[in-house]
Amino acid sequence: MMLRAAMAAVLLAALAAIAGADVVLLKNGDCVTGKVVSATGGRLTLKSDAMGTLVIELDRVRTFSTEEPIVVRFQDGTVIHRAVRADEEGKVATLEGGVLAAQSFPISAIAEVNPPEKPKAAWKGHVTAGYTQTTGNSKTTSASLDAEFVRRGEEDRLTAAASYLYGRQTDSAGNDNLTNDKWYVLAKYDYFLSRKAYVFVNTTYEKDRVADLDARAIGGVGFGYQWVESKRLNFNTDIGLGAMHEEYSNPTTTTNTLVGQAGYHFDAALVPDRLTFLHDTRYVPNLEAFSDYKVKTSAELRASVTQAIFASFKVTVDYNAKPPAGKKSTDVAYIFGLGVNF
Repeated sequence: MMLRAAMAAVLLAALAAIAGADVVLLKNGDCVTGKVVSATGGRLTLKSDAMGTLVIELDRVRTFSTEEPIVVRFQDGTVIHRAVRADEEGKVATLEGGVLAAQSFPISAIAEVNPPEKPKAAWKGHVTAGYTQTTGNSKTTSASLDAEFVRRGEEDRLTAAASYLYGRQTDSAGNDNLTNDKWYVLAKYDYFLSRKAYVFVNTTYEKDRVADLDARAIGGVGFGYQWVESKRLNFNTDIGLGAMHEEYSNPTTTTNTLVGQAGYHFDAALVPDRLTFLHDTRYVPNLEAFSDYKVKTSAELRASVTQAIFASFKVTVDYNAKPPAGKKSTDVAYIFGLGVNF
């Protein structure tokens, strides 16, 4: 066995010297020369002048060698940038150089060769705005603003979002009635423990003049799971604990309570690059009285007008199981707007 491996190594070295190319020796005895391009998912890609681009299963490779340094990432996360030479069956080796001694390692330990450079984390998001005004027998004004910014890194995700709703109506007697004056901000940081599981810390703040809510601040931590993450479909759920501070002006009350947090985010490209559906829900129960809870949910359709601009129809529902006296539990808003992606 060792004799055969030595002969294979000599053959590879001879071929490489003659051809001035990378050489891959297969377990069935075939030998292919060319340029090792990459390896990922258990497959090695070799570019050959004679046969074009070849994709070879790594478990079919006896050994291989390269003329120039390649980047090798191993299953345990170790990365080297060295040329490799042929070794005994199922292995390749590096030559001694600099501070590194010659090493031999199994091909099965290779995770990737020349992996593509990972894109740098960048902010992405959207801003959506809407405005409506009527005059004549009735005078109404309504406006909305919605924005979200997300930076997705290799190990973390940072989300910042804000929304504002305003509405005013003037009756026939000239009296102005405020119908909506609500704003909401959110900041959330997710740290991924694996490709799917993450821990998070978040904070939200909202105010609603019509509901006499002067302030509602919630901050907490928890655990989440990213079930799907792709360009066309995303779905994640999370659950956690937090503290809530509330202030109402009519009647004047201030409360501080421990709360739970549970929610999910879902978005799907119904028609790729044309129509997208988004849905978010957040449930916040009072841990001292489970009959007291809040639910915030939204559903939105976005239709692309251009690559960057889209039209939006969004429905939001805010539910408070125990609102102040004289106030309703449910607030529903139907919002038409025009947005821009960046």
